[in-house]
Amino acid sequence: MPRVDGYEATHALRQAGFDKPIIALTAHAMLEERAKSKEGGCDLRLTKPINAQELIECIGNLVEKAKASLWK
Repeated sequence: MPRVDGYEATHALRQAGFDKPIIALTAHAMLEERAKSKEGGCDLRLTKPINAQELIECIGNLVEKAKASLWK
C-alpha cells in the first residue's frame, strides 16, 4: 500500500471500531511476523503464495465462530 502498511491500516480500522475479522496476508512466514500480525489486531494470518484451500478453510472457521457466537 502506498501510504500505510497492513499493520497501520488494521490499527486504524480497530481504532475506528471495526470489529469484524481481519485476515493478514503476508509473504513473511517467520514467527515474529505471526506475533506482529496478532498484536496488530489481525484475527488470522495467511502467507503468500495463497493456498486456495487454506483460504477457504480460514473463512469457514471464521463463519463457524461467528455462528457459534450468535447462539450464545
